[in-house]
Amino acid sequence: MDQDKIIDGILAKGSSFEKSISYLYTAPEIRNQVIALLKSKGLKSNDSETLWTDIVVKFSSLVVSGKYKHQGKMVGFIKNLAGYMFLNYIRGNKKYTNVLSLDQIDVEDSTDINVRIYNNELKELFSNALSQLGEKCKSVLTLWSRGYKMNEIMNEVKIISPEATRKQKHSCMKKLLSYVDDNVEFKNMLTQFVN
Repeated sequence: MDQDKIIDGILAKGSSFEKSISYLYTAPEIRNQVIALLKSKGLKSNDSETLWTDIVVKFSSLVVSGKYKHQGKMVGFIKNLAGYMFLNYIRGNKKYTNVLSLDQIDVEDSTDINVRIYNNELKELFSNALSQLGEKCKSVLTLWSRGYKMNEIMNEVKIISPEATRKQKHSCMKKLLSYVDDNVEFKNMLTQFVN
């Protein structure tokens, strides 16, 4: 079933809806990419499977509500959605407080060797980018990516106020985006990742 048929089936509701959702949930060309992405971020197999179910449900609700505009990039959209839902998942799940630490990401249990290689390259590029920003920015952005609140980041990094912490995070993000914008290899890899 191609992307257009999946979207049409979700919009049709009834048995077409169920058939499209069932296909989307089990389609290896989509499911395996998203599961590998979640595992590369440190989730265990069971948690990745659980989150995949939530992602399919959320995607279908976005399609039905008209918030998803189909332009032939369904897989990229679902991968982006998986990234957002992953962050929300770990923020609410204390056992994954360190999951985004760049030196702790475990991609060895990924089923696809190409995904492992790609994720290691991307991890290295992110590590290099954060190192270019300096230790303070690296700490602020790493803690923020793990779901720490501004007060918690303020205390960890020894910044004087939550407002100053917010400004620091904003400044660090601008530096990171500028670095990515100037680094063709990094930009190309990120573009491939979301497409």
